[in-house]
Amino acid sequence: MNPEKIGNFISEQRKAIGLTQQELAEKIGVTRKAISRWETGRGYPDIELLPKISETFSITINELLNGEKLPEETIPIAAEENLTFVCNDAGKTKKRNKTTIIILAVLVSVTLVATVILAWFALREIFSDIKSDFAGYHDCVISYDYSCITYYGEKYVPLDTKGYDCTVGERLVGEAKVEGVLILGKLLFGDSIYAVRDCPDNSIIYLETDYDFPPSEYYVKESDLARMEEIIENFERTYTYALVKQYIEDPDIWTYKEILLNDDYGDLIKNLKTLPQDTTLDCGFSHSKNEESVPVITYEKNHIFYKSDGELLYKNKKYFYYDYNNAENPTQYALQTHPYPLEEKYYDQLKSIFSLMWQ
Repeated sequence: MNPEKIGNFISEQRKAIGLTQQELAEKIGVTRKAISRWETGRGYPDIELLPKISETFSITINELLNGEKLPEETIPIAAEENLTFVCNDAGKTKKRNKTTIIILAVLVSVTLVATVILAWFALREIFSDIKSDFAGYHDCVISYDYSCITYYGEKYVPLDTKGYDCTVGERLVGEAKVEGVLILGKLLFGDSIYAVRDCPDNSIIYLETDYDFPPSEYYVKESDLARMEEIIENFERTYTYALVKQYIEDPDIWTYKEILLNDDYGDLIKNLKTLPQDTTLDCGFSHSKNEESVPVITYEKNHIFYKSDGELLYKNKKYFYYDYNNAENPTQYALQTHPYPLEEKYYDQLKSIFSLMWQ
């Protein structure tokens, strides 16, 4: 059987009865693309469509499969050949159908397995919460309005640090429970609890959340609230550090290393603290990526809270200092164009600090 011959025959018969490809497709229940594929010799009609096509064109199935009108004497020979083709094609179709069924079965099985796994994780999370609720405790529970945190039975309340900060340490809780938050909320948002470095017995903890609140990120044990508020209120500058950027194994990851300045850099610190408070020089300094900078911070005597004092800067072989206490908006570094130039007698000390950068 010649597919191009059959295609041309179908095209001729269609045009003979005045049908378009779309009209023929609608008449026999297929797409226009299928008609086009047949007429261009890129495929055959399915076996079950042969009677309907033959009836539409008022021809025999033998003539359709032979691609031409047949004289009576050649009909038996053509019928034998066409029957053989149909039987072979039916066998191929059966194999294709079997393969299709196997592929569909595999896809359905994989989908079911994936659904069961996802459902298992979701149900495990739900039943874990239910189990903990019935037991009457969680390692860490955050109130719905974030007004308090219960961590191992200890109540924590928000702490107003009044602009001072703390150094965050290790993570204590990877996913804290928030009262009244359903499983969907837990999937979309996360709440983690971190320790505050050098704070004994986790008196203060740090909350990291994906929400736009709470207003305070630090929480303190309710029993220690008065003591911590007193430390903040009577902040006493004691330990001054330079924060030097250094790599952590991977050259793309860096962290700050604290360099204590009190002992070896006493004169420099004294100079920074006694710089004139009412005059600054416009050095045309623009805080760009081509310049190196080292933040300077000072802890109080308990080494819990610190204040960002300023920033040491190096540009064009000269050293400068931004005093945050004088800046109207210390966080807007790009707007600070009046750094203090530092005296050359401190350059050796400054070089030793900046030499530790990016090690």
